[in-house]
Amino acid sequence: MKSKIVSLRLSFLSTVLFTALLTLMFSLTASAQAALFIPPSGNFVDQQEAKTIITDYISVQEDVLETADPDQPATRLLRDEVLYFSRVLRTLDNAEVPMSIVNGLRTIGSSSYPASEQQMWDWRNKAEELLTK
Repeated sequence: MKSKIVSLRLSFLSTVLFTALLTLMFSLTASAQAALFIPPSGNFVDQQEAKTIITDYISVQEDVLETADPDQPATRLLRDEVLYFSRVLRTLDNAEVPMSIVNGLRTIGSSSYPASEQQMWDWRNKAEELLTK
C-alpha cells in the first residue's frame, strides 16, 4: 500500500513538472515571437531615404534572382526576402521606419504565408542594419 502511494505521488509530481515545463516553454516562445512585432528602437534614416535604400536593395536582389536556379532552396529564401522588403517599402508611406520594419512581417508571418520565426528575425535584423543611420 505504501509503495502504491509513493508511486502515485511520483506520478503526480512528474505530471506537474512536465506541465510546468511545457507552460514555461510556451511562454518563452510566445514572448520571443511577441518581441518580433515590437518596433525596434534606434536612430533610423528618414522615410524617403529608407525608400531609396530598400528600392536599391530590392533591385540588386531581383538581379540575383534573374540568374538563380528557381529549384534551389536559397532562391526561394531570397524571393521571400524580396517580398518582405517590398512590404516594408509599401508601408513607408503610412508609417515611420521602425513600424514599417515590423509591418512588413505581419502578413508574411501569417498562416496564409508561413515563414519561420528565424527567417522573420533575419529579415528584420537585415532591415534594421540597412536603415540605421
